[in-house]
Amino acid sequence: MVTVAEIVLPAGKTYLTVEEIPRWIALALYPEGGKDAEKHVSHLLKSAHPGGAGPEHAEDITPEDEDYIEELGPEDVAYLTRLWDAVPLPPVERCTSVRMWQSYLKAFDAATDRPAWRPIPVWNLPSFNKAILRNDAIERHALELDGAIKAGQVVPRSHAMTPLSIDEGTKPNSRVMVDDLQRYAAKFHIEVRTEPAHAALTSSEEGTAPLNQRERSALDNTIAALLYLLLTPGVSGRPHFPSQSKLIEAILEKYPDTYGLKKRTLEDKFAQARSALPSA
Repeated sequence: MVTVAEIVLPAGKTYLTVEEIPRWIALALYPEGGKDAEKHVSHLLKSAHPGGAGPEHAEDITPEDEDYIEELGPEDVAYLTRLWDAVPLPPVERCTSVRMWQSYLKAFDAATDRPAWRPIPVWNLPSFNKAILRNDAIERHALELDGAIKAGQVVPRSHAMTPLSIDEGTKPNSRVMVDDLQRYAAKFHIEVRTEPAHAALTSSEEGTAPLNQRERSALDNTIAALLYLLLTPGVSGRPHFPSQSKLIEAILEKYPDTYGLKKRTLEDKFAQARSALPSA
């Protein structure tokens, strides 16, 4: 199989919920963070506002401006290319900052034969674009997974790991085993694997072994119960933590750089625990 992306699950993870799968796939296809391509001008529009007034950049365009905004025609592109080549300035696609754009605008304003319109840059913002693609992928793959469950291509399971009916299986908390997920994700050329178990959990010298399903379910239930107690108002009328995110912040502050206590890992563990004990 040609692999275009990879999902790496935490060690010991045996399933994902139906709700979680589309997000994991979307994150694999369009990862958060990492080194983005440099911001640059994607293309230009032109503003024909009377008196030269109007938005300076495409993101500033309002509904009231739209009657005055147009795409550049071939003659417009040829004019700007000749103008900026003569300065000389690099091709506008290599303009990477608002400050740099001012040089292009200054040359345009100084031209004796400038047209009645003004150029407006449309910026390519990689992080923003990737976030849009990621959200689209979540929606698309939620529909794909729903169709796969209804077609019997994916077998969802209950918290007791028994197969569910199609109607029950499409519910958010239904579980899909990693083996099933691997086969399903392969359709999209996505590899699914789990991280190697931590030495503390697998060392035969210490007499320990990975948790079995019964033990893991008990652990999930314990975490869910503790979450409920920490996030639900008690005798004082106030919870220990106002939200799960505040609880996670406190854990990260108290135990920085601790194995297994990363923001994403905690969010995943808490979500898994909540799905195991829905009343929590």
